[in-house]
Amino acid sequence: MALKKWTGGSARCFFVFTSSGEGPWFDSTSSSCAYAAYHGYFLSGTTPVVSANVPYGDLNNCQVGGTLSPNSDPVADAAATSASHEFT
Repeated sequence: MALKKWTGGSARCFFVFTSSGEGPWFDSTSSSCAYAAYHGYFLSGTTPVVSANVPYGDLNNCQVGGTLSPNSDPVADAAATSASHEFT
């Protein structure tokens, strides 16, 4: 964050998207996960830094079977659906 001069705050959220075969950012012992997305925060001094982890769109865990893919890319659609839930 310092390199890019980014700052935290409750009105900002940093999204981390992982690719196929990468594990969750908080668990380096796993290359897969059984959740669609995760969010949380930590304090940098007194400033909250809000983040979300959106793993590669696992169709078995992140999408209801038979869901249509409006972009003809089911994996990307699963990740986009998961990310949209982290905004609220």
